[in-house]
Amino acid sequence: MSLKQHMNTYYFELGDQACSSYGGIKRFELQRNSAQVELEPQKAASLKIRKVLEVQLNLEHDKWSELTTFLENIFLDTNVLKMKT
Repeated sequence: MSLKQHMNTYYFELGDQACSSYGGIKRFELQRNSAQVELEPQKAASLKIRKVLEVQLNLEHDKWSELTTFLENIFLDTNVLKMKT
């Protein structure tokens, strides 16, 4: 597959472009104080990173609202995003 075929989806980087991809996220679970990202097994293997990544969050209400809106737009028309408040 060509790169152009993958460019109709979301893009992510972990650290820099050396560890990046179009697509490949199986689940993005957002909670008020953390985000957990589960990658497709083959994507994690090809990037040589763990399959599940977690980030701790400490956001004020307005920034939390911005983040949820932003992620809803990124993952629109997918079943990737799971939000728990």
